[in-house]
Amino acid sequence: MRGHNFSIKIEYGDIFNITGGKKVIAFDECFTVKIGDRPEDVKENSVCGQYLRRSPMLNIQELIDAAKIKPTESKSAFNGKTRYGLGTLVPNGEFLLMAFTKLDENGRGYLTYEDYLGCLEKLWEQIDIYHGTDDVYITILGSKITRFDMELTQQQLLDIMISSYRLSPKKMQSQYTLHIICKKCEGFSLNNIFGAD
Repeated sequence: MRGHNFSIKIEYGDIFNITGGKKVIAFDECFTVKIGDRPEDVKENSVCGQYLRRSPMLNIQELIDAAKIKPTESKSAFNGKTRYGLGTLVPNGEFLLMAFTKLDENGRGYLTYEDYLGCLEKLWEQIDIYHGTDDVYITILGSKITRFDMELTQQQLLDIMISSYRLSPKKMQSQYTLHIICKKCEGFSLNNIFGAD
């Protein structure tokens, strides 16, 4: 999918099997790194959980400090923890770690539709800063356990991401491609983007 100033490729795959490029990994607003079964823990089978398993020596605070990223003035609803603006990226080699979901008082990730759009807008700006001379790979954001204030399917989330990127004034130059990596699941098809069969 190409426009006069952008290039998007939607494909099935596993973001961890991709060589080259920058890969975006979605965390919560507090960059939680503990994997477990409690509501506030990162789930092991999530993209973030898989990344953390592959990066046992990760020191997220060190990366945040090195990138000179400032937290928001307001604290998280979960235990008043330090939080970062949604869409904020923390570079770590070939990976770009992103603050994606808010946390409720029980530590569960959630977003409103407006939060989602704002997060994407900030994300595209951040990718424009950090991608260098690389393509960028990202999964469909919010398609697993993120709670929304409205029901959104993986198909709808993909359409929203594509529309947001196309309309953003901040995007990679057209010689670089945004790759959206999808998982095969019931009710989802690459042939049905924007409802086109």
